[in-house]
Amino acid sequence: HRYIEPIKGSRNVSVNNWESADCGVRVSILAYGSKEEAAAAMRQSLAIGKKELPDLGDGGYSWGMGGSNIGFRKDDLTIWISGPEKAAVSKEFAELIAVAIPAIESLIIESLNH
Repeated sequence: HRYIEPIKGSRNVSVNNWESADCGVRVSILAYGSKEEAAAAMRQSLAIGKKELPDLGDGGYSWGMGGSNIGFRKDDLTIWISGPEKAAVSKEFAELIAVAIPAIESLIIESLNH
């Protein structure tokens, strides 16, 4: 695991890389003031041509090579996963994160204020 410094001036964002010998995944988490703001940000970011993933978190989408890029919302957070061409790795990460968020919410908030 490696923490990535967000773009200067970014607020309420955490960027992290996880890597193994044959692949890596980047996970970006953005916090909003409410579920409604997060939902609006998700809608604004995703255009036509994305595959809907309604059962992921509070709703999500995939796109790119085989669906290897995934964006989803969980409460007032949007989570963005960029993976290799192995879409299954991105999907597995997304599912694990969606389940873990309630248990690690304080850690997420701490990393957003890093």
